[in-house]
Amino acid sequence: LPVTPSRVALPPSPAVFLSNAIQRFRPSTELVVANFNQASQAVGEESDKALSFTQEFMSNSMNIARVSAVCELAILLYTAVPVFYYKLVLPAERVGFKAPYTLQVPYPSGQTLLSKDFSVLLVAWLIPTVVLPYIAGTLISFRNRDSVDEISAGIVRLASAVATSYGIPESVLSSKTRIISAATALSFAVAEIL
Repeated sequence: LPVTPSRVALPPSPAVFLSNAIQRFRPSTELVVANFNQASQAVGEESDKALSFTQEFMSNSMNIARVSAVCELAILLYTAVPVFYYKLVLPAERVGFKAPYTLQVPYPSGQTLLSKDFSVLLVAWLIPTVVLPYIAGTLISFRNRDSVDEISAGIVRLASAVATSYGIPESVLSSKTRIISAATALSFAVAEIL
């Protein structure tokens, strides 16, 4: 019999080949769902731990006073210290790009940080915000004689913020910001007592 196209067996369909390959390499739905559930459970547990730690940390009025003082210091540094940028050029072969990659690295002015004016500014903020409240909280204690009294420290910090507006220019750290920060710390100290 002569070989004609109708007698030649058809090659396998590409669609069948592709669907078989997809079935072979596709992960099972159950495995994907199990991995997702395991990952979401781990994320949930870690976020519960982080939330519990944050709640415990922020439930202490002394920690709130410290955080508010650090925020004041950050504002003071941000407004008083100029920031310069150093261009760091990374070679293309190191970072996997076709062209060299330029990274802008910020750094504070060393001349400003070491200047007498900045030291005076920092001391003018440090004494009424940190030193005087700590001394008053240690010496004037109505509850526990072994630790710093948060209420006494908060009262002195608020009084110092209201009374001492000298030494710190309003353009650097406004007295309103200092008063709000001190009043917030004092309010949480009073709330902790109640």
